[in-house]
Amino acid sequence: MKYGALAAVGGLAWKAYKQYSAQTNSTQSQTTKQTSSFDYAPETMPEQSFQQVVEDESGAGQLILMRAMIAAAYADGHIDETERQKIFAAVENMQLSMQEKAMLFDELRKPMQLAELVQAVPDAQTGIEVYAASASAIDLQQSVSEQYLAALANQLCLPKELVSNIHQQLAS
Repeated sequence: MKYGALAAVGGLAWKAYKQYSAQTNSTQSQTTKQTSSFDYAPETMPEQSFQQVVEDESGAGQLILMRAMIAAAYADGHIDETERQKIFAAVENMQLSMQEKAMLFDELRKPMQLAELVQAVPDAQTGIEVYAASASAIDLQQSVSEQYLAALANQLCLPKELVSNIHQQLAS
């Protein structure tokens, strides 16, 4: 895979969305009304749309996923060595210019705030991948990580079932 870890995040996000779609279609439960401009309705997003986030020629999709990983890793006020290694490995596998990589390393010193990150998310597919990238970058056993992810899911208006499926995919 050309984009390494970020492509894996896209695949993980797609599998979680597909599982969510199957569950939602089988139960026909649309109990929560979406208040966001994103449409997470089952079967509305093809697999290609998840791949396009990472494979975008401009690199914008890759950058937002990396910025999401950095912001999540910094949620507890610091980036530990394990988190740093995950981020460095992902950056090295990206097709970015030296200037873009330098910008990401600068971001390690001053990560995006949650509100800024959410505002930068252009569509539902990217929102799902931003959440998956964030969850994959941090220690899910820490309460501050759980709080950060809950706030991210809430601000992205991700359905609880979809969030649960992302965590199931990460665990497997």
